[in-house]
Amino acid sequence: MKEYGDRMVMQITVVVNFEPERELLGLGECVKVLSPRQLAERLSKRLQSAAKQYKS
Repeated sequence: MKEYGDRMVMQITVVVNFEPERELLGLGECVKVLSPRQLAERLSKRLQSAAKQYKS
């Protein structure tokens, strides 16, 4: 784990499936997945879909 002012970079090893996705989504705007790119894109799509629920 490395800290950069008010930010932190953390590395964890997980099997990419529903459980880690759910945990990361639960952190909302407080987290950004840098890699693997496939996971970052899947989370981005799910968050965009969720945001559409709140647009009139």
